[in-house]
Amino acid sequence: MIGGFYFDESVDIENQILYGEDIRGYIDVLSQGLLTGLEPLVFNVPAGFFFQPGQGLTEAYGQDNTAFSLFGTVDYHMTDRLTATVGLNYTQDNKDAYATSCRQTRSRPSILTRCRHTFPRWLQVPC
Repeated sequence: MIGGFYFDESVDIENQILYGEDIRGYIDVLSQGLLTGLEPLVFNVPAGFFFQPGQGLTEAYGQDNTAFSLFGTVDYHMTDRLTATVGLNYTQDNKDAYATSCRQTRSRPSILTRCRHTFPRWLQVPC
């Protein structure tokens, strides 16, 4: 028996979550005002720095996968009740992946944007 297969797949995922006008009031209610008090003490930023309208997260991930395989087997009948099977397989699997994640901590990205890039830079999506 002989055979083979070919596989080609591309996956791209993009996501953006930006906070709206009501986010700070909602967070203050959930934390019972604790976050506002902790921002200057723990994070050394002005009260109200986090969870402002326009802040949020932009991310993109992807992967390209190409694979192929060739295989074969041969049966040798040693006796009426005993058969030996020998097989060979060659597989090549190529994968490229990227991830870009940008967290916007002010309503204007030029003030402070933190980006973490992994995998090859030529695959990155700009923030």
